[in-house]
Amino acid sequence: MRFRCVLLTIVAITTQALASVSVTSPKSGATVTSPVQYVASATSSTCSKGVASMGIYVNNVKVYVVQGNQLNTELTLGSGSQHTVVEEWDKCGGASTTTINLTVSAPPKPAITDFRSKCDCYERYRGLGER
Repeated sequence: MRFRCVLLTIVAITTQALASVSVTSPKSGATVTSPVQYVASATSSTCSKGVASMGIYVNNVKVYVVQGNQLNTELTLGSGSQHTVVEEWDKCGGASTTTINLTVSAPPKPAITDFRSKCDCYERYRGLGER
C-alpha cells in the first residue's frame, strides 16, 4: 500500500503541465525548398512571467533568435536532410523544444535560352563592339 502512494505522487509530478512550442510551418517530415518559412508560437504554463524569446537550431547550431512568444521568418537551408529545432526560453529560466526534421530539395536549375536563335538581335549588337 505504501508503494502505491509513492507511485501516485511521482505520476502527479511527472504529468505537470509544461511550456510548449507549437510550430505551424514547416511540418515535421515535409519535403521543402529553400528558403523555408518558419511560423511558431510558445506558451509557458510553468512561468507566470511568460516567454522571453524563441530560437531555431539547424543541425544543432543556433541560427535565429527573436524576442517574444512568436516567430515568423525564412531560413535558407542546404539541400538534403536537415534536423531543425524550435526552442522557447521563458522568463523564469525554463525552456522547451519542438523538433522539425525536414528534407530540403534542390531548387530546379533555370532553363538556359539561346537567344541567338530567337532573333537577329545577337548579330546586330555583336557588330557594335567591332567598330
